[in-house]
Amino acid sequence: MRLSSVSCLAIASSLGLGFSLPTAAQTTGPTEELPTVSSDTIVVQGTRERGVTIGNIVPDTVLDESDIASYGVSSLAELLAEIEAETGSSRGRSGGGGPVVLLNGRRISGFREIGRYPPNAVERIEILPEEAALQYGYRADQRVINVILKKDFSTKTADFEMRGPTAGGSVETEYDLGRFVIDGTQRWNISGEYEVTPPLLESERSVTRTDSAQPYDATGNITAAMLGAEIDPALSAMAGETITVAAVPAGVTMPGVSDFAASANQPNETDVSDFRSLRGESEKLEVEASIARDINDVWGVTLSGGFEYNQSQSLQGLSGVNLTVPSASPFNPFSDDITVYRYADELGALIRETDQFTGKLGLTANGRRNRWDTTITANANFSTQETETDRRVDTSSIQALLDSSDAATNPYTVSLTELQTDRAETNTTSYDATIVMTGPVLDLDAGEVRTTMTGEVTSRNLDSSDTVSGVKTDTDLSRQTYSLRSSLDVPIFYVEDEENWGIGNFNINLNGAIDDYSDFGTLYTYGYGLTWQPRKQLRVIASVTEEEGAPSIAQLGDPRQITENSRTYDYVSGETVFTTVATGGNPDLRADHRRVMKIGLNFKPFEESEFSIRSDYTDNLIEDPINSIGAASAEIQAALPERFIRNDMGDLIFVDATPFNFAESQRRDIRTGLTWSKRLGASQQGGPQGGNRPSGGGGRGPRAGGRPPGGGGGMRREIPGRVRISLFHTYALEDRILIREGLDEFDLLEGSAIGSSGGQSRNQLNLRTNVFNKGVGVSLNANWEEGTEVIDINDDPSGDLSFSALTTVNLRIFLDLNQRTKLIEKYPLLKDTHVSLFSQNIFDEKREVRDGNGETPGQYQPDLLDPVGRTLGVFVRKSF
Repeated sequence: MRLSSVSCLAIASSLGLGFSLPTAAQTTGPTEELPTVSSDTIVVQGTRERGVTIGNIVPDTVLDESDIASYGVSSLAELLAEIEAETGSSRGRSGGGGPVVLLNGRRISGFREIGRYPPNAVERIEILPEEAALQYGYRADQRVINVILKKDFSTKTADFEMRGPTAGGSVETEYDLGRFVIDGTQRWNISGEYEVTPPLLESERSVTRTDSAQPYDATGNITAAMLGAEIDPALSAMAGETITVAAVPAGVTMPGVSDFAASANQPNETDVSDFRSLRGESEKLEVEASIARDINDVWGVTLSGGFEYNQSQSLQGLSGVNLTVPSASPFNPFSDDITVYRYADELGALIRETDQFTGKLGLTANGRRNRWDTTITANANFSTQETETDRRVDTSSIQALLDSSDAATNPYTVSLTELQTDRAETNTTSYDATIVMTGPVLDLDAGEVRTTMTGEVTSRNLDSSDTVSGVKTDTDLSRQTYSLRSSLDVPIFYVEDEENWGIGNFNINLNGAIDDYSDFGTLYTYGYGLTWQPRKQLRVIASVTEEEGAPSIAQLGDPRQITENSRTYDYVSGETVFTTVATGGNPDLRADHRRVMKIGLNFKPFEESEFSIRSDYTDNLIEDPINSIGAASAEIQAALPERFIRNDMGDLIFVDATPFNFAESQRRDIRTGLTWSKRLGASQQGGPQGGNRPSGGGGRGPRAGGRPPGGGGGMRREIPGRVRISLFHTYALEDRILIREGLDEFDLLEGSAIGSSGGQSRNQLNLRTNVFNKGVGVSLNANWEEGTEVIDINDDPSGDLSFSALTTVNLRIFLDLNQRTKLIEKYPLLKDTHVSLFSQNIFDEKREVRDGNGETPGQYQPDLLDPVGRTLGVFVRKSF
């Protein structure tokens, strides 16, 4: 093997920027002939199929037109949600990261640019492993989806969707209009969506009242000055038992001891379910538009933009008021001070209202010249959010009058006039510009040595203010980031004769990045990996990444928000309580350090069958990971006592849920997927077959050969039928966290928890079955999670919590009336109509949670965990 008269030193130097680069790039046509490249020993010629990705990594999965049609969805955004099991990755910081999305093998300004595209405008979709992201200047922690559009397509669409729970209440409606055109290399679209979600209240579900530690009521209750103590010996003697709480008699302005004796230890109770929402009401208006044009024979440009406005409101119960009545007061018939507990029901529910507006502009330029691809992207984003949150009534002036034994201030009837209101406002702007250049730097006997170089500049500004209990705090943060990333792919071996594979195809990858943050200094990333194809049907990818990452500007500077009456399960007391929860940013967060190792296998055992096996082993170790408290577990409270406050009675009353750095976390898992697909009938124009694919560039390499491009086009034709089944299983080998050095680790697989939904399931399954033929389709999606448990840290079985396994099944039945020709002939109005009937959680399954005594804690009532349950809906699209 020779390096074609080029020293091996050139391989290392290509990771830098110190060599001559092409000045432009040429837009790739439907089938572009690549230029001839000469060297001492090699002459390379080839073709590049329209839309194919660059580099030597082939897709794990290819969805052709009939595969896409079998899902019965109305937009690319919905399609990506449907195939999440195949596109998710556990290599990101939070696990399950979303994919990088390409269009026709090129970067785009963002997924919002194409998220509302209709699926029938797509020729095929390719799903590639995380390592393919390096070829486009991204980090290798997201899988890659390449969307290839048809060459010609035009449609106008009007959509209507209505969905609601079978248990009643909160029927959502959505209206969409769209125009989409593809004309060769030019395309444009504009779309709009309006969505309304009514509120869903606790009174509309079977939610049992969970008593607060403090006995609030609309009429009122009294206790001793110290909650839980005896109110008065005289009252106890009259009632014949020790009295710690008594109801305020209705209609009595100055009750005496005998009036309270009638309701001793029988407090009033007010049903507050009409004042608490399980799901708030909201409205959303969204508009997106984009236009793509070739400006000359070198560059193609896409301009996109849009805005979204959201308004939401949620009800958070009634404001509770407690007033201390001195023994000298004419309204206190007892010898000691008492406390009156009332709801300020005359002021209505505590409300949180949020208004949010976001706007975006994006510019993308793509080109190609001399086998080099260049992409330039620029984005400008603006977001503003205003939140108003009602708080408790300010009773300081009333309490002062009571302390002075004012005869005109009746604690049982005094008017409660005004709620306190906290306000939070956040304005965020961000700008970024990126240039990505990728191409060959030298030729080896095994193929091209290719490099990808990325330069990126970003600027983010966050201006926030919050007013909590009348105290205003302003935050003004800005961050400028300058990034350089480079990736180098070197082919080592290449099989020229498929009858004699020998060691097979073998490639290595080296990659690195430098990110200079104005507020965090310089952070580094480096990685390496290999791709080995010992046989045509088998491919193995292994990679290691070491990365430092800064917290986001939102994690640092989001305004502080206080939420009262938040239902919380206190693992220490084993009771459900209503607490005050603080959220927002934390300016003291540190950068994390992540090490990820992955070994992936893709096997297609039968050449004539569209059956494949994919398995990935991932080891994700993070030092100083950033997280928030999601549950008040006993372990968490013992490790972070400063984030929890209890009153004198030991009741949990406050939780600080702002983000912070854990010491360390590690997760190891194996994710295995089986996919089988079979075409039903035959296409009139042919199309993509199976999971193979053609070459992605000139020269040699494992991507040579493959199937021809699909038909595409905007003409109406019968889409061939398709049956497609996929089954994915995730097995967690390890999932642990260390909150602080010197403390015991939390094993989330063996009884520990940091979230409100219990520990981490060791086993998870996803089954997807799609059948589509002659315009009729059925899509079924089933998910199963193994049950978990949270073990009491004092080894008291009664303090354990058991979370059951959960199985949810979603079903969609749809009809493309264009393929029912006889029906169209009889009813021409139905032409170009698509109808779907769907159900989410068709069996209305909900997780069951039991404590060690077999009881369900109030926080974990099924209708609190999943208030919506089974949903039925209908979707209608009319195309013009």
